Amino acid sequence: MSSFVDSDFLIESNFSDSSSHGPYTPVTIGPYTPVASNSIEYALHALQCVIGLIGAVGNGLVCVVIWKVRKEQNFINLLIVSQAAIDFFTSLLLIANIISLWVDERPPENLADLYCIFWHSKVIIFSCWAISTFNLTAIAIERYLAIIHPFWYHQTFSRKHAWILAVTAWLIAPIMRIITGVRQHVVKQQRCDYVSPPMQEKMILGVLIFLWDFFIPLCIMAFLFFRTILKLHRMETTESIRDTELQRKILKRRNVTKTLFTVFVLFVICWTPERITFLQFNLGGKLDFGGAWHTIALILATSNSAVNPIVYALRFEQYKDGLKSLCSRRRGDYQRIDGITD
Repeated sequence: MSSFVDSDFLIESNFSDSSSHGPYTPVTIGPYTPVASNSIEYALHALQCVIGLIGAVGNGLVCVVIWKVRKEQNFINLLIVSQAAIDFFTSLLLIANIISLWVDERPPENLADLYCIFWHSKVIIFSCWAISTFNLTAIAIERYLAIIHPFWYHQTFSRKHAWILAVTAWLIAPIMRIITGVRQHVVKQQRCDYVSPPMQEKMILGVLIFLWDFFIPLCIMAFLFFRTILKLHRMETTESIRDTELQRKILKRRNVTKTLFTVFVLFVICWTPERITFLQFNLGGKLDFGGAWHTIALILATSNSAVNPIVYALRFEQYKDGLKSLCSRRRGDYQRIDGITD
């Protein structure tokens, strides 16, 4: 089985090597053969669909609750909605990619190149995961500014800055995935072909994707969140605030920040095994596709989009109250609440 970076992370396709053409070895994907050949693989696909469904429902509710049931649209709300929106689309794409395993994947005649580059290569869903990572980095930046530099934050930081952070994450995160998708997937004889690069290029691109999609954002988030949490801890031990309203706002801000720090910790837990596994694979190491370790890494990574709404439901009282309001029997008669306040 041939593979490049983690293009086979979601689904392992059946590859058959053909003759060498220049410095590259074309690997033909098709005619389509279902991947699942035993009950374990069927169960894995079913589990991924369940994870995708939970993620779609949960993140969809987060978007509705925060956007509809709120007193005001503040900056962190906007970034959390952006995070939930990309995780919502990612969950739907996860389900669609699993379903596509069981249908004929011959590219449409008029859109064959686009189909192979963006859909068959899984570039879209990998790009969505990258956007989710970059958006979480934007959240870490916003929390850092709000807690470490509160005066500058309240005087200077505006809705425009929040939008810039969110839009930037959506625009620049997919760059590496699109580059590799265009370079490695072509149409040949009405089928999608995967062009396996030489080992040296595979190693370079594998390292670049690891750095761009995971390691650099991870380092930025770790620095910002730990500085922020440390500042909150110092504030808790030194502050004595008699103003009840101000105290309430500070407690809410701490709750939001600590909850988002939990989201970051879960991101690290879910994605580290997969990223490290495919880094060593692209550096020439061995990987047992379908083995226990690969399966665990696969489940952890795909579940990340589904766990965030659970964190919100457990940690945010405002979110739980808003959800109850939306489920009220009296249509449109929901209470306007603070939502997730900064």
